[in-house]
Amino acid sequence: MRPKKGAFDFIQKPPDLNWLLLTVRNALDKFSLVTETKVLRKKILPKCTTLSGSRLPSGR
Repeated sequence: MRPKKGAFDFIQKPPDLNWLLLTVRNALDKFSLVTETKVLRKKILPKCTTLSGSRLPSGR
């Protein structure tokens, strides 16, 4: 079964607490990295243009 859109992972019942902790840590790490990437892109994209003058892709 795949997680729904927006869900990080599927947690089975009864949950294995070690696995649950690892999943929460991974979700927090991913959130942090996505947030950092967005901030860095906002800082650097206005400065980066190709030779033709068009902007680089935003990399969604």
